[in-house]
Amino acid sequence: MEDEKRRKLDELVTLYELEPSLHDVYVEGLTDKSIIQWFLDKSNLDTKNCAVYEIDTVDIPTDQLLALGLNDSNRSRVIFLAFQLQSLSEGSLPPVICIADKDFDNLIASSHIESELLLFTDYTSIDMYLFDSNIIEKFLKLALRKDDLEAVNILENIYPSLEEMFLLRAANQSLSYGMEWLLPGALKDCFKNKKRRKGDPLEFDSNAFVDKYLNKNDRSSEKIAFLDKVKELRNKNISEIRNKIRGHDFIELFCWYIEPYIPKNKKGFSEPEIVLGTLLCCLDVEYLMKEKLFQELIRRLSQENG
Repeated sequence: MEDEKRRKLDELVTLYELEPSLHDVYVEGLTDKSIIQWFLDKSNLDTKNCAVYEIDTVDIPTDQLLALGLNDSNRSRVIFLAFQLQSLSEGSLPPVICIADKDFDNLIASSHIESELLLFTDYTSIDMYLFDSNIIEKFLKLALRKDDLEAVNILENIYPSLEEMFLLRAANQSLSYGMEWLLPGALKDCFKNKKRRKGDPLEFDSNAFVDKYLNKNDRSSEKIAFLDKVKELRNKNISEIRNKIRGHDFIELFCWYIEPYIPKNKKGFSEPEIVLGTLLCCLDVEYLMKEKLFQELIRRLSQENG
């Protein structure tokens, strides 16, 4: 979005002071917006004054993020907006809710700024609400119309690799290395059975990946420190699986896992963007209402509407 089309922070402060009946929600990206907007539309709330915006609609210069110790990301922009709107508003809080991904917060001590306007996803990202056997089963039975795949078995097969990838990403984050992740082709080369056939398990070769990962980023000399950090993070007791997986990794690995089972006339279902969209269609309001984020969203908007 062009800068001139983005709203300035001071404009938002003025807007919410003049229009307290508005109830706006700011999120990181399009998937977040789609889920939240759909959920609110299907709720029993009066949402005529409630709109959901991607954070790209707001002009937040990178130097302002860095000045508060935040990195250059949409997640940081959402956190920044919540903090600034609260600190710049006089009197009562503005009628705004900002929703950011939890990301690595369960593994790495959070240093982000606090705000009463800020909510976090229940799991690492919005995509992880799709990591559910009922949703996957609905996708398999209705979208693919496959009876030779079991949702529970798929999730059990891909989870260990996904957790390992998450730990490697978290170690990079914790050590502030700023390393670039491997491209999909190089990543698949780190699986022992990269030419997969039906029934093959996924066996991620973490050591091979680490070597490629560090080498790509000129960090090979840091291998011992990196592996020590991975071990430290692995020993943290996090019981919830969905707080140990990155959403994009889940979608990509799920696509790769099911690819050998997809008929030729449905090969589009091996594309992550198509699969993500189809999985989103498998969500239902009752399922989301069981999650704390959506319960809190309804509670806050109900209070404001009251």
